[in-house]
This record gives sequence, structure tokens and C-alpha cells, in this order.
Amino acid sequence: EGEKPVRIGISTIDMTTGLTAFGGVMTALHARQQGHGGSSVYVSLLETAVTLLGYHAVTWLEKGVLPRREGSGVLHLTPYQAFMCKDGYLLAGATNDAAWRRFAKALGEPQLADDPRFLGNDDRLNNRETLVGLLEAKFATQTTAYWTKRFEANDVAVAPLQTLDQVMT
Repeated sequence: EGEKPVRIGISTIDMTTGLTAFGGVMTALHARQQGHGGSSVYVSLLETAVTLLGYHAVTWLEKGVLPRREGSGVLHLTPYQAFMCKDGYLLAGATNDAAWRRFAKALGEPQLADDPRFLGNDDRLNNRETLVGLLEAKFATQTTAYWTKRFEANDVAVAPLQTLDQVMT
């Protein structure tokens, strides 16, 4: 609150609206080919933007909770964010309690899964600052390749964050 808006680096709404228009045109052409007559296709930048709000819109509509800045994390899950390793950032997350147990095991800290502060997602959310601090310290001890290998071996959502030059090459 009180901070200036920041534009994301790409024209997400414009590009997504274009993809939506493409899907609509293809659907209309298919329907016409099947003998169902002609169709018109309508797209809207505003409607696309509202659609892309996803769970933020639902959370506001159902609970009156406005989104807040979460850094690389998300409002309703923890851990699920980017962590700094020795050589770069890694996105890792636990989308449910079973995934959290696998996450803790992959981290080499299985006892965290049984810690009362972190048992369920609500517990982890209530103790987010403490948990994230512990995880940040642990991730900083090894490289992204090390953690990626461990997390993949334990079936945990993981991906190293790459710079544009890394992605393009």
C-alpha cells in the first residue's frame, strides 16, 4: 500500500487476449466446418485481465481479502517461492501436506515436517516468517543443481530460475 505500481516485463494481457482470440476464431471455424453456421468472436483486454487474476479474484469475492505483495511467494501456500542458493535462485514448493513432507525430506530436514509450527498449511502460513528464514538458510548452503537433483528425486515441485540469456541458449 502506498507504493507506486510496477509494470511486469512483458505485455501479458495483450498476448493472452491474442491467444484467446485465436482460440475463439479456431472454435468458430470448426463449428462452421461442422455445419453449425457462422459465429462472431469477441475479446476484451479488460475481461482477459480479470480472468488472469485467478485465485486473487476468488479470494476477494469470497473473503474480501485483497492481494498483497508476496515477493516470489503466493498468499495461500508456504513454502512455494524462490530461494537463493549458492549460485542462483531456485523455485521450490509444497502444494499440500504430503508434498511438504517430501519437501522437508529433500531438504535433509525431515523433522521439520513433524514440527507443530509447520504440520499443516495453515500452520506454515501462520509461521511463514520463521519457516522461510529456516529454508533460506538451508538453501544458501548448496547450488541450484544440488537442490534440483534432491527435490526431483523426492517428487517435489522445483525449477531453477534462469536469466533471459540462459533461457534463449
